[in-house]
Amino acid sequence: MEPAPTITRISNEQPVERDTIVRAHTCSIVAHAGIDQTGLWRLLHTQWDAVQRAANATLQAWFIGDDAQRLSVFDPKISSFAYGVAREAAPELRSGAVADICQRVRAKYLADRWASRVSMRQSGMSFRRPLPLSIRRQDWNFLRLDEDDAERTQYGAQFAIGELMRDERPIVRFVIRTARDAALLERVASGEWPHKTLEILPPGWDRKGMIRAKIVYERPVTKRGKPTGALSLHTATDALLVANDGDAVWHWNYDWLRERIIAYEARRYRHAEDCKHERRVPKSRRQVWREDAGRAADTHHNRVRTALANIAHQAAGLAARRNCAKIVYGDNERGWCDPFPWHMLREKLEQQCQARGLELEIVKVEENVTE
Repeated sequence: MEPAPTITRISNEQPVERDTIVRAHTCSIVAHAGIDQTGLWRLLHTQWDAVQRAANATLQAWFIGDDAQRLSVFDPKISSFAYGVAREAAPELRSGAVADICQRVRAKYLADRWASRVSMRQSGMSFRRPLPLSIRRQDWNFLRLDEDDAERTQYGAQFAIGELMRDERPIVRFVIRTARDAALLERVASGEWPHKTLEILPPGWDRKGMIRAKIVYERPVTKRGKPTGALSLHTATDALLVANDGDAVWHWNYDWLRERIIAYEARRYRHAEDCKHERRVPKSRRQVWREDAGRAADTHHNRVRTALANIAHQAAGLAARRNCAKIVYGDNERGWCDPFPWHMLREKLEQQCQARGLELEIVKVEENVTE
């Protein structure tokens, strides 16, 4: 039977350059007005339990309504059926929270659909912990509260929860820990960065600590000019790599990688030294030793290769974020670790620079030769 031809769909649509981007900021919340902290915990626990109940009911609805034998076909009535099941399982939740649950459940079901319904490599899906309690943008208000004792502006949110609705809606206060938090919340409160969804994050099985909330907001995209300048990246004796763009310095120490390389080379040398002595062992035993050594070599090679790929990715990403046009790389100082695959590090850098459109300039220092 001839293999099916590969069909590639070509889209003529050009990517649309966005002017804004959606981001999220997570901080702690405490009760401020209309409810105390104990009452807030109690209400949120009942809401999280309802969210978990609705999520599992929605997941069962997808199992019932979906025909797994037709993987490319979805009945549009499944979504409506799943929403009705979720509303029936947790009538105390707002419609926005139920809609968010249905979207999250659908994404999880489609991600695990093949493994659970067709290949049977995974057991039945279920939510063992609650999903976040989602509150739509139109269902909560971002407030600027009174100043604290240190004359710092406080910020909060007001939303309906449980049986507290309309004029009984409680107010929670966002806990500000840094100046960055205060500056971000001020922009959201002023409307410069419009707020969107508010997600109350579940604490899991541990019911202690602070209540965490995620504020989803929209901000303008930072448009950068044409990349200029260069990022200097060189090796050192006390660090694997040191980067400098003229304003800041970054180090890649990676002491754990050096320790792994030294330990592997020492273990390999000592084992080879032991095998030099006259030892009459069966051929099968020698074959086992060779196979063990081969597996250890493959594991060590993969570990080093992955670490160097991550380092090169971070260095190229740093250059792109600093708006640099090229990376000036020099590896003349090789006292950090011996032996070390310096050629592999250079290859990974070349690949990452090529992927990001950066220029890689190799700097070589010629040794002085005295006649």
